[in-house]
Amino acid sequence: MIYIVLAVALSVLYVWMVVRIWRGSALLGILSLFFSPVMVFALFKNWGDPDTDIKVPFLLSLVLTGVFYFAFYRDLQAVVAESAAYYRPEEIEQIRQEDPEFAAMIEAEQAKAQAWEESEEVIKVTSVVTPESPVETPAPEVQGEKAEPVDLEVQRIRDLQAIRRMRANRGPIELGPAYAKLATPSHFGFIGAKELTSLARVHGREVGANVLGWVVHERVLMADKQAWFGEVRFDQVGHLQVAGQGDSAALMRAINAISGSDQLDLITDPAYAPRWSASDAMALWVRRVEDGRAVEAVAALPLRHGVLSYAVRIPAASEAELAMRTARLMARESAVGEGWQYDDAPVDSPAKGPTLAEWIVSRSKG
Repeated sequence: MIYIVLAVALSVLYVWMVVRIWRGSALLGILSLFFSPVMVFALFKNWGDPDTDIKVPFLLSLVLTGVFYFAFYRDLQAVVAESAAYYRPEEIEQIRQEDPEFAAMIEAEQAKAQAWEESEEVIKVTSVVTPESPVETPAPEVQGEKAEPVDLEVQRIRDLQAIRRMRANRGPIELGPAYAKLATPSHFGFIGAKELTSLARVHGREVGANVLGWVVHERVLMADKQAWFGEVRFDQVGHLQVAGQGDSAALMRAINAISGSDQLDLITDPAYAPRWSASDAMALWVRRVEDGRAVEAVAALPLRHGVLSYAVRIPAASEAELAMRTARLMARESAVGEGWQYDDAPVDSPAKGPTLAEWIVSRSKG
């Protein structure tokens, strides 16, 4: 908005100067209209003349031009500071070949961010903070000394800074304990569990020991409260028992019998109700979470020694279809290592796990 106001004001002053110059000389007025440096000559030529003097609009235009460039430079610095963390060294080198000053600005902002991160004021907070937490969080331990409590607003700012520097990995992702690889779908990236502390804290979510990481779409603003993610986790529960539960109706009856009075908030619509897909060798279901304000779809791949699952939570109750499609897409992009697929388990394996219905109930409660 400020740029529009300044542009209009400068245009008015420009016309004002051309009109006054025209009064003294039509030729000088025409030259000034198409070649503004001529106005400097007219300024001194007509200085003090009551009809053609342009010193007032000329000085005002200088002031407004200075304000324009100051505002532009300030906003440019803010943009550079916001985006600096996303530039890789090779990208900065490419920029340096065309614009050395801009490359230097990016490096300076990255250095500032690094210095802030390494400063003594940045304290590693080990507890998970949710929006309902008190203003002060438990004090972390710093080299055996008791530190001062961390203000929630200060922690939020630090978390947002960490999120801006966060980069999602693309390509095949090793899912260690599952002995599987995830070929991240197009436009998606993967963030490992060890890097999720700040992101999870901002969204009021915990990162359990069985969580391997989150999958995020490239167009999702990770710090936005409406952002959605796909949680990748592996539960080492043994060889899941799916025999006799391939039928959706039978599976739902088994789930109801196990859960009893517990409310799992599973969506019972046939399109989203728990079911076993024999063609994909995966279980699928959608449930309501966060008091019905969000939906979570789960695609689970039983393996020889446990279950690899993808849970996509979207903070919009009407997005069950998107959540389910995304979870299923991630599961289909998983490649399980040789010898670790579900059918690779020996018939007499002692590592028999729960039934599919039992695991779904347990997963929905967790």
